[in-house]
Amino acid sequence: MKNEPIRGLVIQKFLAAKQADVTLKFEMTEPIELATANLLTIIRIIGILLDNAIEQAVRETDKLVSCAFLQSEGLIEITIENTASQVKDIQAFSELGYSTKGAGRGTGLANVQDLIAKQTNLFLETQIENRKLRQTLMITEET
Repeated sequence: MKNEPIRGLVIQKFLAAKQADVTLKFEMTEPIELATANLLTIIRIIGILLDNAIEQAVRETDKLVSCAFLQSEGLIEITIENTASQVKDIQAFSELGYSTKGAGRGTGLANVQDLIAKQTNLFLETQIENRKLRQTLMITEET
């Protein structure tokens, strides 16, 4: 990862996962550099998604989070996947206050949706398949 702030975030989340007894696996096929004006927004989104995945992984038997950074022509995809056996309703997933972790929570994904809505080059895809939650942040080149 060529962006120092994102590399620092990844290291921080790796250490947080290790402390929580969660395995955090990273995959990157080539060095990626985000040359965007909204780098801080992207860092906030990745941080929230990784925090949520780690918090959920603590409650699962496999205690595993996977994160992949992939780049293709004009597009960077950051995919975070974890087991999420309690997540059933993908529609309510990003609503303010929705949480599988108890009361007084559920602001992170609503914040992610707000952050993405303010940007023209960010998109989030959320899927639940075979008890796995996969969230992919897509970053298109700004024109």
